[in-house]
Amino acid sequence: MEPMLFVNGWRFLMIGVLIHLWIIGEWMISSFILILLLLILTSLRWRFALPVWFVFIDVFICFLYFPYTTISYYGLALPIFEFAIRGKGFISLFLFVSLFFPFASSSFLFWFYSQAFFFGVFSFVALKNQETYRLDVDEQRKARYELERIKINLLEANQSAIHQSELMERHRIARDLHDHLGHDLTGASLALRAYEYVQDPKEADKLLEEVRKRIERSTKG
Repeated sequence: MEPMLFVNGWRFLMIGVLIHLWIIGEWMISSFILILLLLILTSLRWRFALPVWFVFIDVFICFLYFPYTTISYYGLALPIFEFAIRGKGFISLFLFVSLFFPFASSSFLFWFYSQAFFFGVFSFVALKNQETYRLDVDEQRKARYELERIKINLLEANQSAIHQSELMERHRIARDLHDHLGHDLTGASLALRAYEYVQDPKEADKLLEEVRKRIERSTKG
């Protein structure tokens, strides 16, 4: 389960508990207004990522209603939880000072705050683990993308090397053709021209043999 589903579920469950306390205990308008204000703040946290200092508004509202309704003491469970899930456990513990109020000395209220603090710390750990997991997943995804990019670059470099090798081979062949074939054909042409003016049959045969050798060498090259 997503940790934020648990967090939002606990928030609205606490609002439900406050409404239940209002129904079975006191039907005062001040209690209803307090619950309504806490519900609005909880709904804002459900929809938006509010900064941690926003929790002090909850604390201020609860302290403001201390003289008017006992539900305000139980409402402090919400900021205790909110501070705990943001890693501000020392502030949550500080709010336990409210237990020293004359009316707030019951063991039930102590355990009510304790469960809020416990679930807040549990949610904080769960959210941190989720964030760590997401960072690991992002790092792994980034590493895979980097490997794919390197693979593509290597394939492109390999294709480029093959293409360069082919170009160099063609250049070598063209150079050999130009150097050797042109030289042999030129020599054969000059030998044929000389053959026309040679009177000695042996010299004529030597020229023809030279022409034959050059032509054979040029065709083999």
